[in-house]
Parts: sequence; C-alpha cells; structure tokens
Amino acid sequence: MNKICLLPDEYKVLIKTFFIQLILFLIFRMLFVARYFSEFAKIPFIDILKSFFIGARFDISLISYSLIPIFIVNSLPFIGIVKNRISKFIVLSYAIIINSIFTFMIIVNLEFFGEFNSHLNLTAIEYFGTSAPIMSMIWGHYPIIRYFLLFLVIIFSLIFILYRVYFRIKPKTCNIFIRIISFLILGGFLFLGIRGRANEGVMRWGTAFFSEYNIINQTAQNPIHHFIKDYYYSTKSKKKGIGKNVQYFADNNEAIRRIKNQFSLEKNEFLSDDFPMYKFTDFSDKISLEKRYNIVIILMETFSAELVGCMGNEHNLTPEFDKLVQNGILFDNFYSAGIRSNRSFASTICSFPPIPGKSMVLMVEAQQKIPSIASILKERGYSTHFIYGGDTEFDNMRGFFKSKGVDHCIGDKDFDKKFINKWGALDGDLFDKSLDVIDKYSEKPFFSIIYTLTNHEPFDLPNIDFDKINIPNIDEKLLRNYNTFKYTDRELGRFIREFRKKDYFDNTIFLIFGDHSKAYHHDLSFDYRKSHVPLLIYAPSILDSSGYINHKIVGQIDIAPTICSLLNLKTENSFFGHNIFASNKGSALIVNNSKFGFLQDDFYYSGKLGESGMLYKYKDFSGKDYSKQFPKIKKKLKEKAYSYLQSSYNLYKEKKIAE
Repeated sequence: MNKICLLPDEYKVLIKTFFIQLILFLIFRMLFVARYFSEFAKIPFIDILKSFFIGARFDISLISYSLIPIFIVNSLPFIGIVKNRISKFIVLSYAIIINSIFTFMIIVNLEFFGEFNSHLNLTAIEYFGTSAPIMSMIWGHYPIIRYFLLFLVIIFSLIFILYRVYFRIKPKTCNIFIRIISFLILGGFLFLGIRGRANEGVMRWGTAFFSEYNIINQTAQNPIHHFIKDYYYSTKSKKKGIGKNVQYFADNNEAIRRIKNQFSLEKNEFLSDDFPMYKFTDFSDKISLEKRYNIVIILMETFSAELVGCMGNEHNLTPEFDKLVQNGILFDNFYSAGIRSNRSFASTICSFPPIPGKSMVLMVEAQQKIPSIASILKERGYSTHFIYGGDTEFDNMRGFFKSKGVDHCIGDKDFDKKFINKWGALDGDLFDKSLDVIDKYSEKPFFSIIYTLTNHEPFDLPNIDFDKINIPNIDEKLLRNYNTFKYTDRELGRFIREFRKKDYFDNTIFLIFGDHSKAYHHDLSFDYRKSHVPLLIYAPSILDSSGYINHKIVGQIDIAPTICSLLNLKTENSFFGHNIFASNKGSALIVNNSKFGFLQDDFYYSGKLGESGMLYKYKDFSGKDYSKQFPKIKKKLKEKAYSYLQSSYNLYKEKKIAE
C-alpha cells in the first residue's frame, strides 16, 4: 500500500539542506568563541547562550537567501531534482560551492576580527589580492596551514553529507494540491527567514547588540551577513555617486582643517593625527566642578515648529509646551539633521553630522567607537536609558543606542497593552513607563532619552478620552495630525507635572525638541521647514533665564556639546557641534540622501551632491534664487556645507572617528 505524500521529496531535501547549513553556522560560531575564549571568561553563560540564539536569526536570514535558487529549481515541474539527474547535480554543486564560500569567509574572519576589531567588511577585499609583501606577511603571521586543513575537513564532510541527501531521492507521485501548498508554505518561511522578523522593517545588525560586553554582541552577528550589508550600502552609495560627489575639496585634510578652524575659540586639544576630530575639550566655566544633574531628552515625533503656539500657530495645539516655555529657554531657529528620525539619533547623542546616502545608524560602520553623550555620562556613573513605545529594532534604534553607551532600551514588549496605534504604545503610556523606569534607576544620576511616536502618520488616535479639536473646512488628514499633535502635548504636560513631584526634579535638566518636522510646504527645492522644530531647555531650578527666547540658528549636532557645558565637563570627544550658549552665531546642516541644505546668518544654501545649488534668503519662501546677487555668500555657505559632508563621510567610512 502506497504511503500518503504529505511533503514532496524535493522539499524534504530543501529542509535538510537548511538544517545542515544551520548546524554549520553553529559550528562556525563555536569556533569564534574558541578563538577568543579568553575574552569570554568573565561573561555570564546565559549571555553567551543568548548570543547563539540571536545569531541563529542572522544565520537563518543568510541561509534563506542562499536557498532561493535551490527552492526555485526544486519546484520546477519537469526539470526539478526528482525528475532530472543533471538538475540534481547542478543543485548539489551549487550547495557545495556556496557553503565552501561561506566556510572560507568564516575562517578568514577568525583572524580578521582580531586584526580590525570588526567582522568582515570591504577592507578584506583591499587586504587580499594585494602585493606579494602583504601576502608574505599573512603567510608568516597566521596559521595558514592549520586553517587550510580545517577548511578541507569541513568541505569534504559537507560533500559527503550533501551527496547522500541529494542522491537518495526517489521519484514519488505527489498530489498537485499538496505540491502547491508545500510551495506556498516553504516560500513563505524563506521570505520570513530572509527578513529575520515578522514586524515592520528587516533585521539589522543592531539586533545583535543586547549585552554590555562587545565580544558577545559580535558573537551574535554573522560575519557573512555583516560583509554583504557593508558591500550593499557601499555599492549603493557608489551608484548614487555619493562617494565621488562628496569630494568637493581635492584633499580630505582641507575639509577637516576647515572644521577644526571653527573650534579655534573653544578650549580643545586635538589628540591624534590618525583620528582628526578626536579631542579633549574643557566645557567648564573654570569656576565650578562637574555637575551631577540628571539629563532627560524628550525627542518628539514630527514636532513641527509651525504647529507650536508660542511660535505662531493659532489653533492652540500646544498649551502645555507653551507653559513650559515660560519657565525655560526656547531656541526658535533649531533644525533637525534630516527629515527622518534615524538621522536625528547620531546627530543628537554623538554630535555627528548627517552623512549623505543611507542613514549612518543603519550602516555597519556605526558599530565603530563613536563617543556619545551617553557613553561620556555612563563613564561618570550615570544610568542610561532609551525609552520608546514601539519596536526598538525598527531602523536599528536598539542596536545603535546600545553600541553608544545606552544600557537600558525599553520598547513595546515592555508595555502593558492598553491603547496602541500602528506604531505601538501611545505617548500617555510611554510617559508613564518613563516615570517607572527613571524611578527604578534614580539612586544614581540618570541620562534618559524618551522618544514619542503617536504623532506619526497615519496620525491614528484610538478612541480615548481626549478633547479633540474640530476645524471646519480642513483636510481630514491634517486634522488628524493636529489632534495627535495636541494629544502628545497634553501628555507631555502631564508627564512634567508628575515628574515635578519627584525628589530629583530640581536636579534634572530637560531638553525637549523634535526629531524632524513635516512637509507642509513645497516652495523650495529642499525646504528646510521640514526640519524646523523647537528646542526647549527646561530646568527652572537650575537655569535662571526662564522665558528667554534665543533666535540663533542651531542644529541637533549642538545638543551633546551643550549638555557637556551644562554639566561643566572636561572630556574626550569627537563632536562636530558647539555649545549653543557659547556664541551668538550658529549654523545648521540638513541632509536627505544626496540633497542637503546649510543655514547660517540670513541665508540658506540648498544643494545636491555634484550640482551647483541655489541660494535663498532665510525665511524668504518666494523661491527666488539669490546666487547671482550674492556669489561670495553662496560660495562660503557651500564650502562650509561640504566641509562637514566630506570630512564626516570619509572619517565615518574609514573608521577614523575616535581611538
């Protein structure tokens, strides 16, 4: 009696190949631990175990990619591996070749990591295939023969196992319905495996950053996945001409020299020629010692300056924020680093300019040592937190913040499910959770970043008890935006009132500003109003300039140096920004892929990499280009913009930000 066919043999082969590769990557990860075993001595075993489980997600993503050709060939009705011996041989050869490549790269990575403190990246391509002296050094410095024998053992074992799997297939009749269902299910699993997660957004390298021990976070990564991502982003940048077109000055040192000259009036000691922006800065007033104030950054989603009452909006959307301004210091010409949240993160905590192309927090280079205000305060005994009501792995937030000194990352999984929208917990619950988290760690000074999300498209506000506004003859989407904006303002006010009851309120400095604005206008080619947000520094018990409005142009890269100044710190850093209280003159750089803008004094330069650009008058939205009337001003602003773009881009890609 014939057995019922529940799964076609060609898909059984696919599943077996999947698990063979998964076991192979498990062995690779164990080899990595063995190679750097001394660094794991003081690490809890549970962290090591967790790194293997997280690492399996990266492995599965890479394996799923590699299995797509096998899946396609196996599914072909007449020339699949069950029907055709040649197809069977081709698929087997492919499986052996791809796994041989994987094995070779993993073995190379064992020593590459020790040399460069990074998993495989494009440096490996530059390193291999070079001159004879380099190859001679590799031969003399590393145990090549031992690794070659290891490679042979793994490959011959794979050939033996895969041959048995592929050539033991026997033709079996299977119902066409079963074949279709199997195809759809396995195709779905491969798709999910490639993404690495069921939530919005694909898995990023930041998923691996869960521990305070860097070696554990590196163990969780897959070196080949790391290399592919590095290659992908670099290739994408080249196709867009970013690497070439960002080179405005003939010499990178000229761009860096221009940036350094802007620090001439500050107390800086540059520490290394190899890391040009790495310096020791005395932010103190020479009178007081370092302060131990708590710092709370409230990063407000799409907190557009145009909707703020004290900045001219007539719809009373921000009564709570407007009250806070009366006892704080408002910077009304403050600009975000870009028009997406992920560009705000690095600029805010690392004082690093936004770079052209893909946001830096998504790239593998973001794992390098970049001093941040979080890491600086952590070294001084501060408890550090990032609190968000959504998925902290989206846009690589969790990984980036963990790698930059933030110990505790709170996300949607830490919330009781009360009211949620498309993005996660509403801001009311976010602020409640923030109070709980800060209370928990308040025995030490704390640095907390609270990132709101309710005021995000599609501006979904569930049916909660809230006094919504209703404006006749207004676009429905804009009205939803107004209401989520007002809701977030209400919850901000409630949070500050609850915080004021805490013993540590009088010792806390709040910095409240938007991650970016919104495109309400289209008058300019690259409209800076999409980045115009308010900045409020609120500490009524500490700062004595309550109700003061500062009109200087400043940007998010100025946040970290300003915090250092407020705390009277003397510290090593690689900041590009300035203390906003230090002078009457400021500027702001805004970047979106290959487009960028630079604001200073009474003008705004708007450009695109490799193109001439246009010059506008600040707050003149007629769209008139003043390039011909003020060619020297245009040249000056363009050069200043490119000095930031070229120096930061090259230092970042070459990993020369800090020692």
